[in-house]
Formats: sequence, structure tokens, C-alpha cells
Amino acid sequence: MESKLGNLEPIRDLVYRHLREQILTGALNRGMRLKELAISEELGVSRTPIREAIRKLESEGLVQYASRRGVTVTTLDAGEMKEIYELREVLEGLTSRLAAERGTDEEIRQLQDLALDMERAYQTREIGLVPSLHTKFNELLYSMSRNKKLFETLARYNEYIEKSQFISMQREGRAGRIMSEHSAIVDAIRRRSPEQAEAAARQHVANASKAYFREASE
Repeated sequence: MESKLGNLEPIRDLVYRHLREQILTGALNRGMRLKELAISEELGVSRTPIREAIRKLESEGLVQYASRRGVTVTTLDAGEMKEIYELREVLEGLTSRLAAERGTDEEIRQLQDLALDMERAYQTREIGLVPSLHTKFNELLYSMSRNKKLFETLARYNEYIEKSQFISMQREGRAGRIMSEHSAIVDAIRRRSPEQAEAAARQHVANASKAYFREASE
């Protein structure tokens, strides 16, 4: 059986990235079953790399095994998501404050470039690129804090952040506001203004939370 995913990477990694993107973009909806045979036929691969990819997705919390139902796309619990947003607001505010104090000029330029890349992806409607760009933006921001424990704590929630972002950005006008909010964070860091960087980051997360819960309730 010839794979339809190409052969530049191990098949298990290609399957993983394909399924992960479908989950994050909503092509595979919350609660939907992942059927190995159907995926095998769709992608033209054996079931072994599919099982390996699913195990990795399960370790990230994007899928779960349910008795009698098999593997399903994780349903985000509203209470847990509220807790994650509350944690993010405080910690991303802190990491932005520290980034303004400790980030190098080169890191700030890279942060600006990533913000521009996200803006272009929104404008050209290449929505599939947004989650990975957003994760790169966040991870660079976290590393600029020069606080390893802070980085590790925030990076633990990247999968939830990416998935919830796709839900919240469906709100009318939210994509444009996200670009403005990222720009405000980067600008405050560039000006070496810790207080404004923290305030901008906290406002960004608060706005994302409001958009997510409005969308999730509809």
C-alpha cells in the first residue's frame, strides 16, 4: 500500500502530524472516534504507524481511550479550561515581563517575525499554519524569560492552547484582535517596558478566554 503522505519523514511522524492538525483545526471534532481501518485506507498506510501516532496524541491529551467507544478526540472540560486560562493569564503576564527585561535584541526580532508570519497566515487563510506558529511564538517568549521552571510549566499546556485557539478564533473579528494583541505584547517588550508587556499579555489571555467560552457555549 503506497502512502499518500510522502516519504521524507518516518510514516508514524507524518501520520501523527496529519491527525494532530485535523484535531486542532476541528476537522476531527470533539468526541469523534478515530478508526484505525478508516485512517489506514484514507492515508494509504498500515495500522502500526497509526497506533504509534495515536499513542503520542494520547500522551498529549488530544485523544483518549474510552471503554466501548475506543479512541476518541478529547472533549475539553470547561472547568479544566477555565483553570488553564486563569493560570496562563498570570504566568504569561510574568513571562512577558521577564522577556522585556531579559530578552536579547535578536530574540525580539525573531518574536516580531513570528508575529508577522501569523498575521500573513491569517490574511491568506492558511489556518493550518497558525497553531505551529503560535506555539513557536509562545515558546520563544517563554525562553526569553530565562526561567526554566516557568518555561516548563507553560509549555505543558501548548496542546490545549493550540486547540482552544482554533475554537476562540472562530469568533467574528477575533483573528484581527489576536494580531493586535500580539503586536502590543511585542511592542512593549521591544520598548523594554516590563509593566506594559505584562499587562498586554494578561489582557490577551483574558480576551482569548472570553472568546473561547462564548464559542464553546454555542
